Amino acid sequence: MAGEGEAGAGLVGLGGTDDDGWAGAAGAATDGDCALTEPVFLAIPDRVDLVFDEKRCFVYVSTSSGVVQSYDIRKKALRPLVDLGDGLAGMDLSPDQNTLLVADTVADPYGPDPHNKVFALDLARRRTRPYTFAEESLESGTFMPLFVNDDEFLLTSMFAGSGWVPLRRVSLDTGDAVKLRDVLQNTMLALSADGSTVALAESNISSGPASRYSVAFNEFDTVETDWFLYEIGISRDGSQFAVPIYGGLYIYNYTYTYSFGEPVKLGTHASHYALAATYSPDSDIVYVSWNDVSGSESSIEALDSNTFEPLFILDDDPGLVHTGNYAFGSGRLRIARSGDMIGATIQNGVRLYPARAAAQ
Repeated sequence: MAGEGEAGAGLVGLGGTDDDGWAGAAGAATDGDCALTEPVFLAIPDRVDLVFDEKRCFVYVSTSSGVVQSYDIRKKALRPLVDLGDGLAGMDLSPDQNTLLVADTVADPYGPDPHNKVFALDLARRRTRPYTFAEESLESGTFMPLFVNDDEFLLTSMFAGSGWVPLRRVSLDTGDAVKLRDVLQNTMLALSADGSTVALAESNISSGPASRYSVAFNEFDTVETDWFLYEIGISRDGSQFAVPIYGGLYIYNYTYTYSFGEPVKLGTHASHYALAATYSPDSDIVYVSWNDVSGSESSIEALDSNTFEPLFILDDDPGLVHTGNYAFGSGRLRIARSGDMIGATIQNGVRLYPARAAAQ
């Protein structure tokens, strides 16, 4: 892309760490605005997920090698933050932006206390705390953590084969977990910007259940899409869901009758289908990463979430590839809490964009 910056050409080693293995520059909050002025490519071939920390002006990226990478937006510098040792999966940052959760794909099924775990990184104090959970049958690591407030998070798991795992609601303070229900392995989670509602996309089943979870009322509603699911997006007030499918993109409005309406279908089967979607936290915009089977045509586009008309293109050639109905592949989108920046996983790395620049 024209005018695109690049980072990642010389990662520093992990020397000089403290007792918890930290190496990056997270810590105290920074002053002033945190914003991108142009797209930036981060060369992280084993990237998995990403989140924006606007409080410190960083982007964090989990990797399959176990290292959490950090990109300093102001200094345009990429370096390791901490090496957690195991293959990593999904990430989330608390609303106060002080705690980073990182899922661990490696479980400990042996010994007297079989368990899996998720890491909590205290960014202000530069300390790591693992939360462990007694494994249910054939659980094989954690998949996606999601804060529902500063004190609690939801957590989904992986499975050794094909099957159901617990959806846990966990206290950040004590680590105590309550099982809310069973969900399919590798269930993806997304939170509305107002914090009221969680969207769930359950994978590895042809009925393709997508669910709405009310954080306050602890209630679920589910619709079956009849497609294999892997990603999901939710509007800022929890009233609309964007569900990527191999056949295109399903948009569901959660109506005043407290049910999912009939979906609006965008795109076309195999030739123009969605890889991921995420919503602006303060406007009626949904961002969608599109692809085709060959991978020769892909884009990241902003749509009006009321009319579904195209508004602008963030990237007309991001180089996305078919994910095979799996999350954390090419095209995963994460947006900053301010709505000013958006990031996408692409081949061999991550690309960051000013989310509003193209609209001006």
